[in-house]
Amino acid sequence: MYAHLRPGVISAEKPRHVGAKYVLEKSSIYHKPGKMRLTSFFQSAALAAASFSDLSNAQAFTPSGLATPKRKELWQPEVGTPWQIILSEVVKVPKAGVKSMTPDVPIWDMDLFENSKSTITAMQKGGKNIICYFSAGSWENWRKDKDSFPKKDLGKVMDGWPDERWVNISSVAVWAIMAQRIKLAAEKGCDAIDPDNMDGYQNDNGLGLTEEDTISYVKFLSAEAAKYNMVMGMKNGGDVTEEVLPYVAFCINESCTQYSECDLYQPYIDAGKPVFNIEYPKGAPKVKAKDKKKICSTSGAAEGSDDFSKVIKKMNLDKWVLYCEDV
Repeated sequence: MYAHLRPGVISAEKPRHVGAKYVLEKSSIYHKPGKMRLTSFFQSAALAAASFSDLSNAQAFTPSGLATPKRKELWQPEVGTPWQIILSEVVKVPKAGVKSMTPDVPIWDMDLFENSKSTITAMQKGGKNIICYFSAGSWENWRKDKDSFPKKDLGKVMDGWPDERWVNISSVAVWAIMAQRIKLAAEKGCDAIDPDNMDGYQNDNGLGLTEEDTISYVKFLSAEAAKYNMVMGMKNGGDVTEEVLPYVAFCINESCTQYSECDLYQPYIDAGKPVFNIEYPKGAPKVKAKDKKKICSTSGAAEGSDDFSKVIKKMNLDKWVLYCEDV
């Protein structure tokens, strides 16, 4: 789970374990969200009685003859490519242009709703690829489309997040809402999507979510993105790596070194797909030399992290970043 933009809240964040796995409780300084609304087509789909639970049903959500332009081709990021992620701030292109942006890395992960199409276009013209973040597994009470979620599809409040609730990721209504979010990503020109909170099955979600639900959901989200020639990245979910690997172009992982779980994500590297790893050492931005050494290693707690694209961040995921190559 990421820290991300939300109006008027500053809260504490700390990692927590769920069984053998972990989830990050988030903190951030948030910003007023942008406007979003379901079309009548998706509202109708959300009320349909049919059950959509695997890839073959994904085509039902987007009509043919789309007005939204497709990217010219699918983007496949390369293993080991450096990146930056900013979710608690709106990304801005300096007056001096994209080339003056720091860090000067080719891949940026940023909030779908808060960042403008013009910013994304400018960054792409300057040689950047853009991954657009949204939560696919939770209901957030500050989003403009919050009232589109049927109450029956809302689960328990997320631990540490009183204004977020787990959602039923096997619901046709939720699928329709996410299809519209993916369409928004296409309209803004995103190269890829970063759907968060995909591991509800690891948590006390109140909806009986299973690994199979997540696998089917990944297939659906990936198919929706592919309609616009966008790719999808898997968020965490190391215990379903083998099942989702064929449907995603990369993985974004949090804290695998902290919890000695990096080996769960090595199959992505073996398949030629990057793992974008975030570690949140205690005290950041003041990072102890021993902590950086541990994170930047590929042995010990970091065993299995060979060729990962690593960033060291504060938990609020603002613009501050430290790379293993930094002195």
